[in-house]
Amino acid sequence: MKKNKLFKILAITMVVIALLTWFIPAGNYSGEFIDGGLQRLGFIDFCQYLILPFFQSMFIEVLLFLLSVGAFYGILSKTGVYKSSIEKIAKKFKKKGTLVLIIIAALMAILSSVGGYGLLLFAFIPMIISIILLMGYDKITAFLITFGSMLIGIMCATFGGVEATLSVLNLTYTSQIFFKLGLFVVSFVIFILFTLKISKKKSKEEKFEDKFLGNETSKKKPCALWIIYTLVFILFVLGCTKWSESFGIDIFSKFHEWLMAISIKDFNIFNNILGNSTVAFGNWSYFQMSVVLIVAALIIAAIYKVKTFEAILDGIKTIVKPALLVIFSYGILILIVNSGMFTTLMSYVLTPLKKLNILSALLSVVINIIGSFLHIELPYVANFYLPYLAGTFTESYAPAILNVMTQATYGLTMFIAPTSLFLLLGLSYLEISYCEWLKKIWKLIVALLLVIIILIIIMLLVL
Repeated sequence: MKKNKLFKILAITMVVIALLTWFIPAGNYSGEFIDGGLQRLGFIDFCQYLILPFFQSMFIEVLLFLLSVGAFYGILSKTGVYKSSIEKIAKKFKKKGTLVLIIIAALMAILSSVGGYGLLLFAFIPMIISIILLMGYDKITAFLITFGSMLIGIMCATFGGVEATLSVLNLTYTSQIFFKLGLFVVSFVIFILFTLKISKKKSKEEKFEDKFLGNETSKKKPCALWIIYTLVFILFVLGCTKWSESFGIDIFSKFHEWLMAISIKDFNIFNNILGNSTVAFGNWSYFQMSVVLIVAALIIAAIYKVKTFEAILDGIKTIVKPALLVIFSYGILILIVNSGMFTTLMSYVLTPLKKLNILSALLSVVINIIGSFLHIELPYVANFYLPYLAGTFTESYAPAILNVMTQATYGLTMFIAPTSLFLLLGLSYLEISYCEWLKKIWKLIVALLLVIIILIIIMLLVL
């Protein structure tokens, strides 16, 4: 990342939050706002929060996953057949560049909206980026088609990644589904038209070494590689899709229970071999996918006789800086949650409000944008400040509007917030300047924000 601007912004944000604890009291919401008084953050406390993300298992799993993606593509890049195959694919796609971009963007957005995979989709993004770059497009286009499409899916989530919000608001997965689908269609059309308008061919001045593509080519047959890659994708969909919660499909959980119960006399075969921590399809997350990627990488390395350790090390080197940047950002989350400041700041805005109308809805949009910036991931948004919003507005239609509003504003904020895990990972990986990104994207953000506001107003009038 040029001049490490994203790292500097994260560091400055953390320092500002720490300083504000000296002036803004901590707050808590439990049916009503509770003033916790000033809880000033000292220097030693601040240092602890800086390193705390690297010692908490939930964040370490994200780090291990990103490093396993690096190891996986490190192996692929050394096979030679991977680069040869990608070049052939890109050559065929190049003839219908615009259509290919639209199809890839649509698939990424739909997968993100329905599956709610979040950063887990990064397991397949390096390949897509390589194809887009080999088709002759620039880095901004590659970023938009991959990470940008994911964020559209998150912004307009239908069945994936919405469980925390629905739980807080006591809603079902089909609640406001037509409003969400309408938002998805309109937002995606605006997004893809914007992307195609600013997309351009890669200039000679643009420098980016696609290390995950590799420098070697080979005439060996790529069948084994692509069979394994396809199996990884199938396991990803089966394992990481919330089948039971989102779609009411419990076949995988029942199969898992049956499989783990198989025994010979008193010996539980699969339970002992696989271990008690084995989870059913539908409950997979970063750790399980990390294991799949590493196993797949080792099998590919054995088939194509790759120097495994060297290739894995090179792959990890490629992704380690973006990965560490992502984990460092969680320090902001830990700081804001433990400080209780944001709840206090919300009380200044929400206390005078009595009814959810257009004005209070617009104020709630602002609260959501700032809250998303600070809380980084949607489950933390839902659990740490959404209950306060839900408790403030008691109208029967309030949960429906807050549901759509929270999801949409979170996804939109992740397009521009320097704390966005998607921006940190994507911009750092593609070596795109944060300022350059903002200059390119601001018109899209304004357009999408207007769409969200119009939808909220429509919901207020209809509901």
